[in-house]
Amino acid sequence: MASKLYYLLTYLPSLPELGEPLPKVDVFETIKAENNCKLDKVIDVLELEQKISQIASNYYVDGQQDFEPELPIWLPVRVKKFLLSFTELEEHVWITGAYAYWFDLAYEVAKKVSSSLLKAWAVNEFSLKMSLCNERAKAVYGKSEDIQFESYIPEVKIKAEITEEIENLVSLWKNEQDPMESELISDRGRISFVQKLASHYSFDFDELVAYLIELRIHQRYERLSLEEGQKILKEVTAL
Repeated sequence: MASKLYYLLTYLPSLPELGEPLPKVDVFETIKAENNCKLDKVIDVLELEQKISQIASNYYVDGQQDFEPELPIWLPVRVKKFLLSFTELEEHVWITGAYAYWFDLAYEVAKKVSSSLLKAWAVNEFSLKMSLCNERAKAVYGKSEDIQFESYIPEVKIKAEITEEIENLVSLWKNEQDPMESELISDRGRISFVQKLASHYSFDFDELVAYLIELRIHQRYERLSLEEGQKILKEVTAL
């Protein structure tokens, strides 16, 4: 296994600065070609975010009332049922619940594949998302006190842990007037968190997990074309 990971990590392209073009290599397909069950589980759960984003964009942003998403067959029934309930729920309720389920699934996958980094990332990302969601809601509704989101969140095992690092990052994000720059601030913080946990040049499983997590952030920015940037911005700032 170690030799396989060494091969993969030396073959995969270096990631650029956030917002710069990615090398034209389909990393996920390259890794899937290795037929590694543990890596496939990590990729599957990370790719679920794009499905959530696709539903939010097509139904809530574009207003496609007849949109029918294709969800992966491995999803637990309770999660699939919730994700398909977007036509019945208000946007903020559905998005909050969808992301809660996503992080909960990532947390469970982390335990199954014995990835301490993926587990720590899931908790940190869930906590950051809930903090940002709270700040956005306070701005929308003109309130100074925290918004109670418990009723929006399905019953999940993962719990938010608001650290000082998260509080500082949210403060920087909140004080930035440019919406795109504020998203860059939060994503730079996300990348920094993962890089601190990763053991570089260890060629272990978690180093590859860290690479995949950082890659999905870069891929998101690659999709922000000049023509579609403002439309997608509505989606990424919805939670």
